[in-house]
Amino acid sequence: MAPRLALACGALAAALALAPATALAQSTTTSAIEVKPPPPEPKRSVVPAVVLGVLAAGGIGSGIGLMSLSSARSAEADAVRSMIVANYGSCVSHWLSFSPKPCVALQDNLHAADTFHNVSVGTFIAGGAAAAGTVIYLLWPQHRREEIRLTPVLAPTTTGLLVAGSF
Repeated sequence: MAPRLALACGALAAALALAPATALAQSTTTSAIEVKPPPPEPKRSVVPAVVLGVLAAGGIGSGIGLMSLSSARSAEADAVRSMIVANYGSCVSHWLSFSPKPCVALQDNLHAADTFHNVSVGTFIAGGAAAAGTVIYLLWPQHRREEIRLTPVLAPTTTGLLVAGSF
């Protein structure tokens, strides 16, 4: 008994013939084997892509808004600094020209600018990661199920089993 292996259409098909190979060659009757195509792959859900896309847009949009707030607070700090230098000279305590009110305003504006900047960088990173996740989710190929099919082969002069699978 001679096993016969065939590779067809990207799927591994192995036909194990139970009759001698000479009997197969002499057989005049042929039988058609219908090979059904595999069922279509289930469609990937768009919900994760939409959620990740919304998170990406929110993160990047928040980063832009917070960066503009940081820039505005830096501009206010520059204006206060210019006023301090023009009127008082500096914000060094124990100097005669020291005035705590504008110096506190300067420090508050600089602290707010730093905070807005740092938070905007974090939201840019989160938005970029969500955007990358969206692209990866949409472009990464779906996992295909490995499948093996067994089909009996019956003909007047041969008997066998067709083993087909895809991977």
